[in-house]
Amino acid sequence: NFIYIIISKSILGVILPQRTLLFIVLSLIIIVSCAGQVESAETPVIPYIEESNVKIDGVIEDGEYHGSYTDPTTGIIVYWEHDGVNMYIGLVSPGTGWIGIGFAASGMRKHGANIIIGYIAEDGSLVLEDEFAVGVSHYPDTEQGGTYDIIAKAGSEANGKTIIEFVYPLNSGDPKDHAFTPGNTYAFFLAYHKSAKNLKTYHTARSDILKLYVASEVKPKATFLTITSTKFWNGSIIVEAIIKDEEGNPVSNVKLDFYIKTSFGRLKIGSSITDENGFASIKSPWSTYGTYTVEANFEGQELLLSSITSSKIVIPEPSGPQEGKIPLIARLAYPLVIAIVAVIVSSVFGVYGYAIYQILKIRGESS
Repeated sequence: NFIYIIISKSILGVILPQRTLLFIVLSLIIIVSCAGQVESAETPVIPYIEESNVKIDGVIEDGEYHGSYTDPTTGIIVYWEHDGVNMYIGLVSPGTGWIGIGFAASGMRKHGANIIIGYIAEDGSLVLEDEFAVGVSHYPDTEQGGTYDIIAKAGSEANGKTIIEFVYPLNSGDPKDHAFTPGNTYAFFLAYHKSAKNLKTYHTARSDILKLYVASEVKPKATFLTITSTKFWNGSIIVEAIIKDEEGNPVSNVKLDFYIKTSFGRLKIGSSITDENGFASIKSPWSTYGTYTVEANFEGQELLLSSITSSKIVIPEPSGPQEGKIPLIARLAYPLVIAIVAVIVSSVFGVYGYAIYQILKIRGESS
């Protein structure tokens, strides 16, 4: 069984085995999926309140919570605050199905995340679970050796929207829960279904992986990151950046990560620690010409909020032959081209061999 596909404009058709085609398609899917997983640059903050006055009643009044965040991808609104012991959270979904929020360490994704997910049942009761993510699935903590740690909960449904409020400890002591320390940055994500009243139906929409700062009693300072120089020199990209706090003071001894955006996604090209002037720079080999966006990113740390900035860089096309320098796209495509050529050649010889075998067999039978 063979499948006919078009490989390029110069090759009208190539006969490939199904397994080879499947491998190529899956590889492209993985590349595109990874390229699309980019963390949001915005850092929402759960504010610290010495004594919370939030009422867990399924109704969110104006000013009831001291902090909120509206996710542009899903339309979910999150209201929140904490008192150093517990988090008070309200979720508003644009649908009548399930809604969930996941928490994890900074840099993590869904696997290993602590997920709070629920919905308003047909009889008006609230179903709200404390779950733990395993791979792309999630299961109740109580089924995995953990405990149910939601302290209080309430919910309602009206005008095509779902509201769920709950109280959750910053540190429950349950290994299946995520522990929060005020003054640090974490990851979270949001998802909902427009109508499914269960915990298994695939989401209607899901947010990016977002950063979340859990405020301490001392207000954290904003940081401002600036790329001061980008240039291409002798086969390398050189990026220089400087970071200062909201008072204009240089931020020293923190790590800045540098990325470049390409057609394959966001690629990390280096990291550097800032000096006493808040200055950091990296030098990274590069051989593909074009116009690119370079990013500098500060993840944030205790009492310092994260920040990100970007700038353009132009890599000029070589004016003459560049001996020994093969463009990045050519280096990436070369193994695939060799594999395709090998498959084509082996297929052609196989067909010829089989044809010769059949001819000889026919002659033998006729004689």
